[in-house]
Amino acid sequence: MHIFIAFLIIFNSSFELINSQIVYPDSISDQFFPYSYSYPYPKPQQTTTARTVFQPSQNSYQQFDKRLSERKCEEYTSKLQMVKFAGSLSLKNNVRTINIDQCAVSQGLIIGGMNSKPGEFPHMVAIGYKGPFSSIVSFRCGGSLISERFVLTAAHCKKSERENATLVRIGDLNLYVKEDNLPELDISIDQFIVHEYYDVRKQKNDIAVVRLTREAPLGKFIRPACLMTPNTILQNNKVVASGWGLTIVQSYQTSDILKKVDLSLIRNEKCTEILDDTGYSIDNTQLCAGELQGGKDTCQGDSGGPLQIVSNSNKCVYIIVGITSFGRSCGLKNSPGVYTKVSAYLDWIENKVWRS
Repeated sequence: MHIFIAFLIIFNSSFELINSQIVYPDSISDQFFPYSYSYPYPKPQQTTTARTVFQPSQNSYQQFDKRLSERKCEEYTSKLQMVKFAGSLSLKNNVRTINIDQCAVSQGLIIGGMNSKPGEFPHMVAIGYKGPFSSIVSFRCGGSLISERFVLTAAHCKKSERENATLVRIGDLNLYVKEDNLPELDISIDQFIVHEYYDVRKQKNDIAVVRLTREAPLGKFIRPACLMTPNTILQNNKVVASGWGLTIVQSYQTSDILKKVDLSLIRNEKCTEILDDTGYSIDNTQLCAGELQGGKDTCQGDSGGPLQIVSNSNKCVYIIVGITSFGRSCGLKNSPGVYTKVSAYLDWIENKVWRS
């Protein structure tokens, strides 16, 4: 089932987009969504301090060390910094070097339901499909570049309408109109690695990494995103979703231009209660986001795409919180979207991407 970005058009004469607000505590972290590793990795032990600290699994990392994914995040960020020389109003030769981050767009929280800007989401990937006897590529899933060679996406994006995922498009804004200043690069897929315990019936472990046939050339329009860890703190309960999915559900109209929308995180207990009639239960490897009053959501065409926040320490860097997985009805009241929780799969991602 594909879940993608949609801004629901409410049935009235003016077709106005409905915004809704949900107020939750000002500061949340993984205390808000309790952390757990997915099977077969062991569940970390949790201390009872005021700030939640997690004991890592034996084969992940030293207790006081940074995770491999955190170190890679810093590595990719430093690669894209520009060194400049700065002087001062002094008679002495006090020239010093400073690092300046290069990014096309730098901003915080986004008001939902609008077009993205060129380079605003440089990690954003569109996954393309085509049949064995067709030269036409259709883009039906999204993903996030997390290294020069790997894309993070949903397991259910491996196939779409009996067609295999064959390539990814990176560094693009409008999938069908050439922009002179954007790379708009297509790279073939070498391997689509689905989680070993992906359960399509229960919608569990809906996560995959895509190995590309060659490395993506990094720059201000193409750069990897970082991964949320248990210690990542969200300043509020808002996250941003992006994708090329449905924008008008009634006419099955997708967007050529990358869209973005801000969503509210919803507690798993509340989400399970809301989705009780669907037969799905939300566990600690998943999270929910949307607006319970309706109006903003992800929808068909955005599966595998990121649920993200801007890094507090570097406004040029995005942190992937979740992967668009499934939902009941796009943008309707009490119909939150369900996302695979990235921090619950760090061991699995690191093993596939950087240790393989």
